[in-house]
Amino acid sequence: MNVMIKIEKMKNTFKNIGVFLGMLLLLAACTVEEHPKFIGADVLFDNTDNSQTALYGVYNGYAGYHYYGSTFMHVTNYASGMINGPRQQDLDGSIALNPQATNNDINKTWVDMYKMIGRANDFITNMRAADMENVVEQNDQLGQALFLRAFTYFNLVRIWGEVPLVLETATSTSLNFPKSSKEEIVAQIVIDLEEAASLMKGDETANVQMSGRPVKFAANMVLAHVYMYMAGNKTAGETEYWQKAYDEAMKAYGRYSLVNDFRDLWHPQTCNYTSEAVFELQGNIENTFRLIQTHIPNKTIAANTWGRFRANLEVYTEHAEAYNGLDPRYAATYITEWTDRNGKPKVGYSTSKTNVNRASNLLAFPWTYKYWAKGDETTAGTYNTDRNMVVYRYAHLLIMLAEIENELNGPANAYAYINELMGRARNSSDTPGPDPADWAGMTQDQFREAIMLEYQFELFTEGHDFFYNRRRGIEFFGANVIDKHNNFPHYDFTKKYDKLFPTPGTTEANRVMLLPIPSDELIGNPNVNEQNPGYL
Repeated sequence: MNVMIKIEKMKNTFKNIGVFLGMLLLLAACTVEEHPKFIGADVLFDNTDNSQTALYGVYNGYAGYHYYGSTFMHVTNYASGMINGPRQQDLDGSIALNPQATNNDINKTWVDMYKMIGRANDFITNMRAADMENVVEQNDQLGQALFLRAFTYFNLVRIWGEVPLVLETATSTSLNFPKSSKEEIVAQIVIDLEEAASLMKGDETANVQMSGRPVKFAANMVLAHVYMYMAGNKTAGETEYWQKAYDEAMKAYGRYSLVNDFRDLWHPQTCNYTSEAVFELQGNIENTFRLIQTHIPNKTIAANTWGRFRANLEVYTEHAEAYNGLDPRYAATYITEWTDRNGKPKVGYSTSKTNVNRASNLLAFPWTYKYWAKGDETTAGTYNTDRNMVVYRYAHLLIMLAEIENELNGPANAYAYINELMGRARNSSDTPGPDPADWAGMTQDQFREAIMLEYQFELFTEGHDFFYNRRRGIEFFGANVIDKHNNFPHYDFTKKYDKLFPTPGTTEANRVMLLPIPSDELIGNPNVNEQNPGYL
C-alpha cells in the first residue's frame, strides 16, 4: 500500500517489496571497516525507480494489518472513551478505560509501529548515502520517509509517552534501545518534519493532492498539529507554540479544498483521491484495510464481518442535539436502522425512540456509518474494498486553524475557517437547510468549548478521537469524556456491555492519559524496564 499511488502500478511493484526489504535489512547489517557505505547500496539506490520500490515497502509497513490496516484503530478507538465493541476482553479492558499491558492489540501495534520505523530508518540511511542523477526525486522520496517516521513517532509519544527513540539502522549489536524523554522525541519529530517539508515536492499552483503522493504541505499540517500538542492547554500568553502552529498551518491553508458534499467522502465511488485529502493511504481489493469488517455487524452483507466499532450513547446524542438537531453530517456518521442479508430489518438505539430497549448487544449502541458498505460493496460477497484511508484531510486543517486563531486572537478571525466547514455541512443534504448555521457572537471561552466538539462531529472514527480527547489534559478528559459517559442516563452499568469509567481525579483515571507499555517490550527489552505510571 502507498499514499495515493495508482493501483495498477502498486500491484506490479508489490511483488518486489518483500525482496527489496529483505535485501535492505541484510545490507543494513553487513558493514565493513574499510567501506562505511552499506554493501550493495550503490545497486539498490542507484536510481529513483529502484528506491521508489523500496519506499513502497515503508508505506506498506505504515498501512500494515497491525498498524493503520486494523489493529492500531482498535487500540485507539477503544481507548478513546467514545467507542463500544462486542468482545468481552475489550469491554473489560480498553473500552472501560482499563487497558492492560498484556493486551494483544497493544503489543502487536507497538511491534508493527517499530517495524515501520525500522524500514524508514533503513531507507533514510541509504538515501542519504546515495548519489542519484535525479536529485529532486531523491530528495522528495527522502522527505516522504522522514514524514512517515515523524508521524509514527508522533503517534507513539501521544499513546505511550516516553518510548525508545530509534533513528539508526538496527544491527545485531543495537537492538534494544532505552526510553527517551517526551521532549527528546518531540524535538526529533519537529526536526524530521521540517526537513521533510524542505525536501518534499509541493507545486504552488498544481492540484497537489492528486500528485500521487503526499507533498510538503502535508508535513506543514502535521507539524502544526505537533505544535498544538506541545501547547496543550496553555494559553497563547503562556507558550509560543500556538503561533508556531499557526505559521505552519497557514502554509497548507488554501492548497486543498473541501469536497462539496460530506457524504462523498464516505462513498466508495467518490472517496478516493479527493480534493480534500492531505495524507491518504491507499487500499485495494488485494491489500484492503479492514474498514467494512470492523464497522459493520455480522450477517449484514454476504461476507461475514466483525462489527467491532459502535458509538457510545453520549457521543451519538451530543451530535444529535447539536445545530438544532439538523446537521446533515449526523446521518452520514451514524446508523441505527438497517436490513441484514436475510432481509430482516434491524432497529438499534436511537434518540428518536421514546422507549429505549437495549437488551441486545447488537442493538444497544448506534453503529458508525462512514465505513459502512455502500454501493457495490453491499452485494460484492466480500468485505475487501478499494477504499483508501484518509489520515489527514483539509476539513481537519480548518478546525485546527479555527482553534489556533481563537487561542491567539479570540474568535473574530477564527469564524472564517470554521464557517467554511459549516457551509459544506449544511449543503451536504438532498434538501439543504439553514443548519449548521455560521458561527458568530461567541466569547473566546465559548469558541474554545465549541471547537473541541467540532473535532468530534467532523472527524469521528477517523483515527483522531483518542488524541483529541487527551490533548488538553486530564481535566478536559475527565469533564468531557469520563463525566459525560458516567452520567448519561440510558446506561445500565449492571449490563456487561455498559462500562462505568474510572472517576476523574483517581489514579485509575489519570493513568489512561497514556496506555501501558506492552508486556512483551518490558520482557524482551532489558533497557525498557519501567512501566507507565499507574500500571502494573
